[in-house]
Amino acid sequence: MTRGGSEPPVLEARGVSKTYGQGHHVRSRDANRRALDDVDLAVAKGETLGVVGESGAGKSTLARLLLALEVPTRGTVSHRGRIVSGRPERELRDFRR
Repeated sequence: MTRGGSEPPVLEARGVSKTYGQGHHVRSRDANRRALDDVDLAVAKGETLGVVGESGAGKSTLARLLLALEVPTRGTVSHRGRIVSGRPERELRDFRR
């Protein structure tokens, strides 16, 4: 998604989903809690993003995914056209600043 120019969005999420509770160590009642499902957004240079919603709607999870503090179950997060989701920690220090 680009807006009127060739410059990619500063921050972009494409098809981002996050499900918690996957794995063999999880109790069955906690299995597969979906926090986000198929979120798309793009923030161009100079724009501001506001996220509102009810408690438990996934706002904090979205923020953690956008900052690459967590890895999405599905989808990608990009900064200036470069995918940041799933990158090694040492590569993310400059991005987070």
